[in-house]
Amino acid sequence: MQAAFAFLIEDMAADDALDCGRYQHQDCLWGAIAALNGLAALPTHMRSAQSNRVVERLANALLDAKYDFDGEHKRWLTFGVPRAWDLRCALKALAAHGYAQDSRFVPLLNLLLSRQDDQGRWQCGSVSRTWPIEKRNRPSKWITLDALRVLKQAS
Repeated sequence: MQAAFAFLIEDMAADDALDCGRYQHQDCLWGAIAALNGLAALPTHMRSAQSNRVVERLANALLDAKYDFDGEHKRWLTFGVPRAWDLRCALKALAAHGYAQDSRFVPLLNLLLSRQDDQGRWQCGSVSRTWPIEKRNRPSKWITLDALRVLKQAS
């Protein structure tokens, strides 16, 4: 475990850690979510100045991104189960590291809230053929649970 965390921290500390050649060398926001999720499991006694800098850098990549939710980032508003690459998952990863109180988090949280239905639930927009846990375009208990967890950390 220690070697895996050390690798993750060292790899994400590199200047080009988020460089995505398939995405015109912009930051790979999916990679930032995945790395933040991994670092959220880092035991307290293993946290260091370097791991804190990496978390801050990854969080800033997500919070400072120039999102285009009407175009290029439209799929980020299609919440899926199981899926880890949407706005809900980004907010969940950021909240796990204490960024729910960051002013840059608020507009993204408001966008998540705007996707809530009249009964306080969130729809599943994407499903897995391998693990058909939810039904597409129906309220999702898992997406709603994640959204409520983010809201709790933001309050």
